[in-house]
Amino acid sequence: MYKYSEYFKKAQGFTEASINRRFETIDIVRRIGVIAPNHIYLNNYPISNPIASFNPAITVIDEDAVVYARIIVGYYMYVSAIVAIRIPLEDLYTGNININYYA
Repeated sequence: MYKYSEYFKKAQGFTEASINRRFETIDIVRRIGVIAPNHIYLNNYPISNPIASFNPAITVIDEDAVVYARIIVGYYMYVSAIVAIRIPLEDLYTGNININYYA
């Protein structure tokens, strides 16, 4: 039984979509490391580390991977910014991304 049937009508094709839907995930990238917020140092800012970092994007410039991530620097007011973090490609290849610190 459709849980919300008394509130919303089923869309056309609902039954077919329910039959064909497969609950699986196909990873298109491989995780090679995690950069925790305490491994990110902020320059020219009153606090040294962000509270959180997420939603990264990456590009390669010369011998560095440049990660653009959103950071949260204020807990109560949810102050956020986008930072560029330069990571040597060697850190990615060797797995040192999990232990090194970046500014």
